[in-house]
Amino acid sequence: MLEVLINTIWIFFIYCGVAVAWVGAEKLIYGKITPRKLDDVIAMTLAVSLFFNFS
Repeated sequence: MLEVLINTIWIFFIYCGVAVAWVGAEKLIYGKITPRKLDDVIAMTLAVSLFFNFS
């Protein structure tokens, strides 16, 4: 049970990193930030994928 909690926390931190990078890229490329639901889905999918690929 503790391992599941730790893994969930890691995924959350990876998600936060991906989200910050995503927002930074939008700001750099488009000059403005336009939040969308699809961005959250893609960021979560990428975070989970990165977690399982690097752990």
